[in-house]
Amino acid sequence: MIGHLAPGEQIDSLDGTLGADRAAHLDGCRACRDDVTRLRETLHAARRVDVPEPSPLFWQHQGARISELVAGESIQRPRSAWTYAAWAGIAASVAAAGLLFLRTASPRAPSSPMMGLEARDGMSALAEPARRDTSDERAWWVVEGLGAAIDGDAATAALTPANGAADRAVEDLDSGEQAELVRLLQRELTRKTG
Repeated sequence: MIGHLAPGEQIDSLDGTLGADRAAHLDGCRACRDDVTRLRETLHAARRVDVPEPSPLFWQHQGARISELVAGESIQRPRSAWTYAAWAGIAASVAAAGLLFLRTASPRAPSSPMMGLEARDGMSALAEPARRDTSDERAWWVVEGLGAAIDGDAATAALTPANGAADRAVEDLDSGEQAELVRLLQRELTRKTG
């Protein structure tokens, strides 16, 4: 046997929804039958009690109390995944823009170390550059090679925030963060117009 009926199973017995295996236990267990009988008698006694309806003023006062409590609460919504996604998209956009800037601002590195040596030997008239760490150059070649494989239009489309993303990000700010945003925007507007 599994054990005596749990309180929920006793109620299921009264409702006629108790499973067959547990009903078999109830038939064979005097303690469980006594518990269900007492529960049935309590339910019948509760149905016979006449509970008066509260005064109409009770409902008016109750509604007013609830309205006061609700008005006094500050609503703090948890941040949604969209907020974090928007910030991640912005960070990725800034990183991509930085890489593109570095790539266009720096001279093109040779595609292999041997070509670099040949190019250097061919430009003997130029001043010798400062000695560089070749491990940094190799690391940069890897980054540049990965950057060359990225389709610019696809990267721009993927990193462009969706319509309304900024609005959702502002809506997800709590009241303190919104107040700070307003303060910063007002400071910038007065600085630019004043």
